[in-house]
Amino acid sequence: MVSAIERRHNDRLLLEVPVMVSLMDKKGKERSIELMTSNISSGGAFIKTDNPLKIGTEIQMDIILSFDSDRFKKSTKKSHIDIGGNVIRTERDGMAVCFNTQYKISSYQV
Repeated sequence: MVSAIERRHNDRLLLEVPVMVSLMDKKGKERSIELMTSNISSGGAFIKTDNPLKIGTEIQMDIILSFDSDRFKKSTKKSHIDIGGNVIRTERDGMAVCFNTQYKISSYQV
């Protein structure tokens, strides 16, 4: 049997970044939840939560990236990645999400 680690095609980074997860509820109303990733790759992410969504749930994510270093002395620079995906696995402490292929990267406005 092939393990989950061997099936991965992309390197995973242990990276905790904020992610705003949006989805439609049963009444067709959009709801958003602010969570954190525990790892991320070019193909997906593991999002930490005590209440993982059902496998197959389509979600929209706004992943916030912050660059705070000596190269940006005047202010912290932030960007975000707007990308959709599907929940492909759930665990006690979160859910694995597979990204769609279309995304948008832009500067983040606070």
